[in-house]
Amino acid sequence: MAGAGSSGAAAAAAAASATARGAVLRGAAAGSGAAGGGAGGGAFLSAAAAAGPGSRAPLLTRLVRSAAAARTTALAGAGGRGLYRGLAPALAGVVPAAALYMGVYQSTKAALLPWFGPAWAPAAVALAAAVGDTAASLVRAPCELVKQRLQVGVYGGIGGAVAALRGEGLAAVYVGLPAQLARDIPFAATEFLMYEALQSRERRRAAEKGGGGGGGERLSRGLGVGAVSGAVASFVSNPLDVVKTRLMTQIASSATGGTLRYRGVAHAAVTIAREEGVGAFARGLVPRVAAKTIQSAAFFSVYELVRLGVAEALHVDMSGVAKRVGH
Repeated sequence: MAGAGSSGAAAAAAAASATARGAVLRGAAAGSGAAGGGAGGGAFLSAAAAAGPGSRAPLLTRLVRSAAAARTTALAGAGGRGLYRGLAPALAGVVPAAALYMGVYQSTKAALLPWFGPAWAPAAVALAAAVGDTAASLVRAPCELVKQRLQVGVYGGIGGAVAALRGEGLAAVYVGLPAQLARDIPFAATEFLMYEALQSRERRRAAEKGGGGGGGERLSRGLGVGAVSGAVASFVSNPLDVVKTRLMTQIASSATGGTLRYRGVAHAAVTIAREEGVGAFARGLVPRVAAKTIQSAAFFSVYELVRLGVAEALHVDMSGVAKRVGH
């Protein structure tokens, strides 16, 4: 009886594993965003999480297993190239979006700080970050849409993406804009509040030691502060990243009766929570936090060096207050 029971359990486990692998492949082929991960592999993460052994394991352990399974699936499906799907549209949008973002953020913060005063400076920073991100999203949203649909297999290539979106019109290009803003504004506000607060603390410490530090110290300070800010902001905004990914990667098909599964940000959030539980909002957390930590560290270190370089060259305080030449 024990042997029969073991054989039955093994057969059941094998069947479950086969079902899970099939779900992974179907999700990758359909590209319907079966689970939003924010790292462009939502379907992979969903199936990997379902197939992961030990459903009673700690949440962090399951998230790490899901991320590893997603990476393995991407490599198995298309080799190393599978990890770089959507790279071209991502690179095309990153420079103009970042330039627009920081330009609008700095000018808005400079205009708001005198009105808000020192006591409400964090509110000015958060609002300026929100305005800057909204402006940058006009460039970022179309690139993000194409990138994620390439990653989950909705489009076979850049040419197919351009042809499909051209036929659907401008509204299709910005179909994910509300969801992206719902994710990016909290992310930007959290990131810049953390960054400004931590930088102020580090500057005070440097001043107490007798100076602001050289270029190397500024670079290392930007790396550390940027990494912490990006990690915290990505953790806080991950639920909205899941919603955004679902909305951007969904497509109408015969399986859905020709309609879209999610009607908007609120409907997607409620549907995900009701059908899959709140744990679904943690999908993609590990790769997203890892990626954003590195990205923010690099971004803010370069930003700080450029900001200080421009301020010294033009004798202008980047908060918008002019400095006297020679002071």
